[in-house]
Amino acid sequence: MKKIIGILVVMALVVGAIGIVAVLKGRSKPSVVTVGALLIRKDLPTLAKEADTIMIGKVVADLGSGEDASETRLSKVYTDYQINAEKFLKNPQASRDIKVRVAGGKSGDSTVLVEDEAKLTPGERVMLFLSKEKGGRFTVTGFAQGEYELKGGMAKNAQNTSEKDEWRLISEVQAEAAR
Repeated sequence: MKKIIGILVVMALVVGAIGIVAVLKGRSKPSVVTVGALLIRKDLPTLAKEADTIMIGKVVADLGSGEDASETRLSKVYTDYQINAEKFLKNPQASRDIKVRVAGGKSGDSTVLVEDEAKLTPGERVMLFLSKEKGGRFTVTGFAQGEYELKGGMAKNAQNTSEKDEWRLISEVQAEAAR
């Protein structure tokens, strides 16, 4: 039942995002559009199970935004980031340079902000739960739920709902990923 609800929510958001892009294309003035989402809460075991790979790394670059009609995450407008992997906790990748796509960004004179999407910032050290998409790119599993900022030995999830010792979080994730 949860899976069906999740699919219906994503479908509704995709239809809404298509409409937003159509509206943006018809505007001549700069605008900001915020896309909201109703997310199904995912705990750490669920994130670890659903993620194709889990990594710790540093966000090294914002590779820019674009628009893709085939994009299926909340918005047709996206931003790509380059993450330099420090350590893989699940399913190591051949390259340490990982490209991650998040919904939202700039398209022409307009900006699309997506609530509850991961907010990656160059220079930030993060733990990311990643899902592999078509073309080999990654997206953040569970949107912002799959991003933890690592700073000063502490790990804080992107939704500011929990903070814990970084090493404790790593141990918990490694145990869940091994199951």
